[in-house]
Amino acid sequence: MLDVSQDLSIQLSNAIEIIGTVGKHICTLANCFKHEAEVANRRMNVVTELMKLSGLSHEEIIKVGRKIALNQLETDFFL
Repeated sequence: MLDVSQDLSIQLSNAIEIIGTVGKHICTLANCFKHEAEVANRRMNVVTELMKLSGLSHEEIIKVGRKIALNQLETDFFL
């Protein structure tokens, strides 16, 4: 009976360790998705700001917006 209790205790400890590791990986994934959402919002803000400028056609806005938004440094500088 003592062996069964010890085995169960070891298995529970292993399960807890695995759950902790999975939790850390889930947090990492959540941070990645959050970052991607923030980048997407910043890219949309580039187009929004370009649309406020007069004198640019829709094609020019898209062309310039794409150039700026595809480069994170340019996006940071622009915004």
